[in-house]
Amino acid sequence: MTNPELFHGMLKIRIGWIVQAMKLELKYTRNESDVSIHSLSPSCLRRLLVQIVKRDNSSEEHRYYSQHRTMIWNRQLDGALNRVPMDFYDRVWHILERTPAGIKVAGYHLPQQPTLSDMTQYELNFSLLVEQMLSKIIDPAYRQIIVETFMVVDGVLTRNPEFTFQKSIDMDRIVQQAFDLFKADRTKTGHKDDDMTSFYNTPPNQRNGTTIYTVRAVMNCLLDGEMSGVRDFNCAMC
Repeated sequence: MTNPELFHGMLKIRIGWIVQAMKLELKYTRNESDVSIHSLSPSCLRRLLVQIVKRDNSSEEHRYYSQHRTMIWNRQLDGALNRVPMDFYDRVWHILERTPAGIKVAGYHLPQQPTLSDMTQYELNFSLLVEQMLSKIIDPAYRQIIVETFMVVDGVLTRNPEFTFQKSIDMDRIVQQAFDLFKADRTKTGHKDDDMTSFYNTPPNQRNGTTIYTVRAVMNCLLDGEMSGVRDFNCAMC
């Protein structure tokens, strides 16, 4: 590949997930779910690979597909590409600074110490350590939800500098609580959700979007005594 800028935001490439992303591209944008990726010629495979890594969330093409496809496709594709926001690792560092007991994701524990004393915020080794933590996730869509949850937690901490987590932050628990809140609201309107498909398929930043439920789940951590510095609940939200 002669265009390294195409891999912006992708620190690690997982071949199995890249293949999954290519299959998703065939299914959702070309309606070719019956076409085996193994039957494509090398030149077609290369074009397909370039197509998925060139996908720009701000492009007209992306906005078209967002309107005509599903949100879960976007999350599956971004998760499969291991693509994160530009300042994602800085945000994880900021969270870790406010969490003496560290961060947990998919059974992996990232301790505050000696991580913060052995590394610097902007060094590659820290970003690789975060990616090692995220690599424990086996579902691309769920990985993207976890990335979004990190962004929400950092937003809450940034807007409320007096808050500090006293226990380790269990990101899976926050996501599960967010989904439970989402499911409870949908049950009131006659929907039944046995799995997280509908949650994955809900945009983050809209009325009753996933961000709202994630913020509420983070606030529940305050009620559970997992944060210190909570004087009242007139705190700033994301």
